[in-house]
Amino acid sequence: MSLAPKNWLRSRAAIALLFLTLLGGGIRLFVLEQTYPIGLVGDEVHYMRVAGNLATGFGAHSNPNWRVWRPPGHPFVISLLFEDGADGAQNLHRVLGLQVVLGTLIVLLTALLGEALFDFRTGLVAGLIAALYPNFVAFSTYLWSENLYTVFLLGGLLTAVRSQHSLGFGLPVVAGVIFGLGALTREASLLAAGASAFFWIATAGSDARYRQVARGAVMLGVALLCVLPWTARNHALYGRLIPVSTIGWFAAGEGNTFEEASWLDVDGPRNEAFRNRYLGTRNEMDRMDFARRYTLEQIAAEQPTWIFKKAVRSPVQLFNPYSSILHKIHHGAYGEVSRASLYGVAVVSMLPYLAVFLLGTLGIAAARGDGRLLLPCVLLGVFVSMHILANADVRFRLPWIPIFIIYTSHALLGGRRLVASMGVSRRIALAGVWLFFLGLCIPYGGEHLRTLFP
Repeated sequence: MSLAPKNWLRSRAAIALLFLTLLGGGIRLFVLEQTYPIGLVGDEVHYMRVAGNLATGFGAHSNPNWRVWRPPGHPFVISLLFEDGADGAQNLHRVLGLQVVLGTLIVLLTALLGEALFDFRTGLVAGLIAALYPNFVAFSTYLWSENLYTVFLLGGLLTAVRSQHSLGFGLPVVAGVIFGLGALTREASLLAAGASAFFWIATAGSDARYRQVARGAVMLGVALLCVLPWTARNHALYGRLIPVSTIGWFAAGEGNTFEEASWLDVDGPRNEAFRNRYLGTRNEMDRMDFARRYTLEQIAAEQPTWIFKKAVRSPVQLFNPYSSILHKIHHGAYGEVSRASLYGVAVVSMLPYLAVFLLGTLGIAAARGDGRLLLPCVLLGVFVSMHILANADVRFRLPWIPIFIIYTSHALLGGRRLVASMGVSRRIALAGVWLFFLGLCIPYGGEHLRTLFP
C-alpha cells in the first residue's frame, strides 16, 4: 500500500516524458515536411557522398585521396538508410527522417540528464525547452553530424552522472562504449569522457577516490578500445598514427589564421589562400603535414599575443547569437526567402538563444552541491579550450546547448531564491561572463546579420 504513491508518481513521470518526446518529434516532423527539400550546405554534401560510397561498397571516403579526413561514424549511420535502386532524393528523405529521430532523442536525453543532475521538475522543464528550442528543431532537418554526436554526448553524460556515487564498473563500461562511439563521430567525445572521469574523482570522498580513479580509467580505456579498430585501419592505410581523422590540423589552420583587416575576422584572403593550397594538395598525408606546419607557423608568428587573441576570438565565434539557420538561408538552402521571413527567422532563432545563454549561465553560477557547478564548468572549459586551439563556429556549440538548457530550467525554477543564494565571487564571475557576451558576442553576431540584411 505504501508503494502506491511512488508507483503513481512514476507513471505520471513516464507519461510526462512520453508527452515531451512525442511533442518534440511531432514538431520536428512537421517542420521537415513543411520545409523539404532543404539544400545541402558544406559538410552535409561530404557526408552524403561518403555514405553513398559506403552503401555501394566503395569505402568510407568521398574519394580515394580523402580516406581519413573526417570521422566515419555519421556517414556510416546514414549509409544504413540508403536503399538499392533509390535515387538521391529518396535516400535523402530517409536520412532526414533519421535526423528527426535523433533530434527527438535529444529532447528526451536533455530531460533525463536534467533529472539526474537536479530533480524531475528541472528535467521536465528542460525537456520542454529542448522540444521547443528553434535551433534544435531546425537542426533536426539538417544533415550535419551534430545531432548524432549530441545523442552520444548526452547519453555518455547521463550514464556518468547516474553512476557518480557508484563504485561498480558496469556503468563506466557502458559510458565508455557511448563516449567511444561518439568519438567516431566527433573526437571531442574523448575529452567529454575525460571530463566525466574528473567529475567522478573530484566529487568522491577520500575513501572512494582511488576507486573512482580506477572507474575513470576503465571508462577511458573502453572508449579508446571502441576507436582502436578504426585507428588500426588508418595505420594500415598510411603507416601513421591517426586515431580518428586528419581534419584536426585543417581546423587548427583555419582557426589560427589572423586576417590583416581585423584579428577577429575568420574569413578573408589569408584563410582562403590556406584552404586553396590545402584542398589542392593531392596526397592525404602531405595535406595533413602541410596543415600542421602552417598552423605552428601561424601560432609562432602571433607570439606573444596569440593566446590572448584566441581566448577572445574563439568564444566570440562560438557564443555569438548568429545561428546556423541563418547560415543555411544565406547559402540558398531554402531558395528565395522574403525579407519579412528573414526578419522573422532572425528573431525566432536568436532571441531564444539569448535567453538560454543568459539564464543558463545564471543557473550554472548559482548551482550548489554534488558537483553541479563543477561538471558544467569542466565540460564547457574543455569545449572552449579545444576551440581556442582550433577553429570555432556557432554550429559547434549545438551539442553543448542542452547543458545551458538544463541550467536555464534550474534558474527558472529557483527564481529569486536562487539569485539571493549566490555569493559575491559567483556574482562577479557571472557579471564578467555577461559583460563579455553583451559587449563582444552580440555585436559580432550583428556583423554576421549584415550579410543577410545589407
